[in-house]
Amino acid sequence: MKAVGTGSLTNTSSSYPAPYGNFYEGAKHQFLFLASELSAAGLIAGNIQSLSFNATNLNGTDPLVNFNIAIATTALTNINAFQTTGFTTYYSSPSYTPELGTNVHKFSTPFVWDGVSNIIVETCFNNTPLGYSNNVSVSQSTTPFTSCVYYRADNDASLCSSNTTSGTYSQRPNFGFGQPSVITYTWAPATELTSVSIPNPIANLTTSRTYTVIADNAGCMTSQVVNLHVKPTPTPNLGSDTLVCTLPFTLSSSTAANTYSWSTNATT
Repeated sequence: MKAVGTGSLTNTSSSYPAPYGNFYEGAKHQFLFLASELSAAGLIAGNIQSLSFNATNLNGTDPLVNFNIAIATTALTNINAFQTTGFTTYYSSPSYTPELGTNVHKFSTPFVWDGVSNIIVETCFNNTPLGYSNNVSVSQSTTPFTSCVYYRADNDASLCSSNTTSGTYSQRPNFGFGQPSVITYTWAPATELTSVSIPNPIANLTTSRTYTVIADNAGCMTSQVVNLHVKPTPTPNLGSDTLVCTLPFTLSSSTAANTYSWSTNATT
């Protein structure tokens, strides 16, 4: 899990931004992340499989109806209004109950980040007409740009499709982005290997060799040594052509081998 934001701020039971915010019946947020922030947190181009928030106080919040997470790429560097295009929903729950501590939302399909685009993460739920309770407090950080736009309302059945804005913030919950670990491989020596950076290279050996592979998972490294022994090629020798008058005549291949195959199909 890669953390973007390490601040110790928290929203209260009635303040925003609050992705788990039920002080009003429903709440919609869009959070902007710059590519530079994602890269600095250790994310690389590729699949993102989950998002998480850290809940510090549940404040008696009710379950959140139809809690969804959608993501889109963007060229924006500040977000002051809801964006409406390019979003795909990656997480959806008919009723999500936040838990104290880390809340991980596993995506139904991975979001594939290109490594260079800024992204917008949208969260929304709507408890209309079930009522309201309180906001869950989550860990948050300030940002040097406008990073959040939100809308919260009672009795708005179309809240999650609305573009109405309640406000903006240069503050954002601390996000955890789940990305598969990337293991790198280094083989040595490179002699007679098809590659030195893949897990399963092919060795085209002409002689016995000893190889070492180092596997590195974000600085956690391990190594393994493998010895490959090439047996000498057997060289049969039947001697000079010979004229014989007395049979049977015993042939000898004059070599030590594991198996033998003669033209007569004999195997001795």
